[in-house]
Amino acid sequence: MEPSWWLSAVVLVLPMYFANSTAMLFGGSTPLDLGYKAWDRRPWLGKGKTFKGTFFGVFFGTLSAVIISYLVPQTTAQMTPNYVLLGFLVSVGAIVGDIAKSFAKRRMNFDSGAEVFGLDQLDFLAGGLIFGWLLFQPTWEQILFLAVLSIIVHKVANVIAFRAKLKNVPW
Repeated sequence: MEPSWWLSAVVLVLPMYFANSTAMLFGGSTPLDLGYKAWDRRPWLGKGKTFKGTFFGVFFGTLSAVIISYLVPQTTAQMTPNYVLLGFLVSVGAIVGDIAKSFAKRRMNFDSGAEVFGLDQLDFLAGGLIFGWLLFQPTWEQILFLAVLSIIVHKVANVIAFRAKLKNVPW
């Protein structure tokens, strides 16, 4: 029996959510761009993208996949024979997507922390889907569902993080 399309979609996106949020929560210290400026004299990525955040994002995203594989083993097994590897791939993809967004925002002259609707909410999802495509290909309905869900979850999570003083801006 095949799992429902929405359950597979949620199980696919959860490691991305954990990777993206824990990278922010546990980030800090040395920036990935080491403070160097690009040809346009703007930071390559900015101080918000750090080695520590990258490591912990991928670590906790992958750890969430291990836990999810135990909580819903039939769903994960029907998605792919190695869901933990899928969780690792989508976690790496989520972080790479967020890093690519930061690079693009710097090139478009947006300051670090400036909101760009769509790009800020879907960067990690796009990266995760691209990297995870090797092991699981979601349907277009699942991708659309995850895009809408991610916009809503991103907004709610960022408002909570802002109110908890974990972020300087509510987006």
